[in-house]
Amino acid sequence: MSGQTVNIAELIATFDALRMLTFVLSVPMGIWAIVWAVMKLPSLGGGARGASAPVTPAQVIIAWLAGVFMLYFPTTLDVASETIFDTHPFSYAQTTGSMMGNTKMAYAVITYVRTVGIMAVLYGLWLFYRMGSPSPGLQVTGGKVLSFLIAGVLAYRIDAVNDAIAVFGFDLFKFIGYSG
Repeated sequence: MSGQTVNIAELIATFDALRMLTFVLSVPMGIWAIVWAVMKLPSLGGGARGASAPVTPAQVIIAWLAGVFMLYFPTTLDVASETIFDTHPFSYAQTTGSMMGNTKMAYAVITYVRTVGIMAVLYGLWLFYRMGSPSPGLQVTGGKVLSFLIAGVLAYRIDAVNDAIAVFGFDLFKFIGYSG
């Protein structure tokens, strides 16, 4: 290693190229994993069985989680890389004022709320699927299904919810310091 120097600009350029490749590949892979998981749901309920190998609930859940992770991986990597390559590793933290006054932190919170919204919608769809079949320990009602679906959509569309609330004089994004 003696005599070798590391050019930070080349390292960052290489990182940017790899990051863009990751962005391009992760979204189709995430969509494929989620579609695969949704397509395998009927085989879990004792529905139509094809010639393919049987699928376990764990495989479907893991495929769905991997798909959601891959869909949000570019955004997560963007936020993380801006944090790491900013002025200091803890650029989320503020030395004075409110922690939520930081735009990056607010963006991370909004991304988290949207991820929870997607998970709630998918859980609501799964509950709707399981509503007709009796299963021990799982009591599914229409109200529970609607609650998860509506709450999930509202959490995913937090920007529209913010616009609706802003009509009454309370801007949630301004409150948490997010400029959008």
